Amino acid sequence: MPHYKTQFCLRAIQRDIAHDEDIYKLDLLEAMVMVKTAWNEVSPDTIKNCWNHTRIQRPRLPKITLQRPHPSMPENLAAGWAIVVQFAMAEWSFPEVHARLQQHLGDQYVAAEWNEPLDAVLNAENDTDAALEALETLRNKWAPSRSSEPHDVSIVQDNQSELEEKLEALVMELSDRRRIFGTPPTHNELLEPEEEREVGESPYVFGAGDADIVAVVQAEMAVARGNIKEIDSDDNDEEPEVPPPALKEMIEMCRVIEENSLRVCMEGVLEVTEALRRYRGFLQKLSMQGATQTTLHDFFRIQAN
Repeated sequence: MPHYKTQFCLRAIQRDIAHDEDIYKLDLLEAMVMVKTAWNEVSPDTIKNCWNHTRIQRPRLPKITLQRPHPSMPENLAAGWAIVVQFAMAEWSFPEVHARLQQHLGDQYVAAEWNEPLDAVLNAENDTDAALEALETLRNKWAPSRSSEPHDVSIVQDNQSELEEKLEALVMELSDRRRIFGTPPTHNELLEPEEEREVGESPYVFGAGDADIVAVVQAEMAVARGNIKEIDSDDNDEEPEVPPPALKEMIEMCRVIEENSLRVCMEGVLEVTEALRRYRGFLQKLSMQGATQTTLHDFFRIQAN
């Protein structure tokens, strides 16, 4: 996951700036928090694109904008339309334009068919631009000047390339800080390490067939009955669990750091104090939830002691 690897490298750089010795040391709890944060940064579009790359879904179809069909322009109007346009731009009389139409169309000329376009020109009252606009609107009623074209589905821009560039920059910074020995790994080696490609032995593979299956089942039944005690060899290797400090101590530590941070250094102090206030408020909320209300009887009993 590139988001997690980016967080990990950025955390290592921050620990190197703080002069920590082992900048890559990471406990399980912090790793779980980082994984959760990284997963929340993955957008739904990125998840959708990942599924598209598997090619197990149906292919995306083009998005087509449907419009109501327009009736074809009558042949007579189409044949003499250029004359009407000239009438809108020239100083012809009304009888003159009819004469030109009749001469051009011959026996196909019907005067009543031209009333609507000619009236549109006359209503413009010698305004050429208005007359041409009215004719264009009227013409589009029959045949639009621009036909509706299909529109492809917009491809979601994936931020994968930008994230990979950021990860490579962090790796190069770690290399410049002499925290990476040898050739720095590429983003492909970081995202798909060789160790994760190897498939380990599965406890559910039984090479000898039924005999192995029966032996495993009998051993599990013996453990359940208590006849066999399982010994975990890793128990002795685990570090002793350190109890976390009390909420009251954590709240006080946050308050002390918040009060003194401005006195020590101004770099990034506003972000630090804002984060501390939010964290301290969250701790106060936890503390209030865990508190129990003291009754009068318990109060006087405590005072008496």
